[in-house]
Amino acid sequence: GRMVAWSVELSEFDITYVPRGPIKSQVLTDFVLELTNPPNENDTTMDAISRWLI
Repeated sequence: GRMVAWSVELSEFDITYVPRGPIKSQVLTDFVLELTNPPNENDTTMDAISRWLI
């Protein structure tokens, strides 16, 4: 399928693809939760909604 096609394309440049192991959904959920900062429910100004903390 698609992975074989990419493997052939990459082999022309002496590059090998090594697949990563599966990422459990809970790990991804924890990561997203850690990086998001929900707006304060009492503060509905546009400034509070449009701010992002990275």
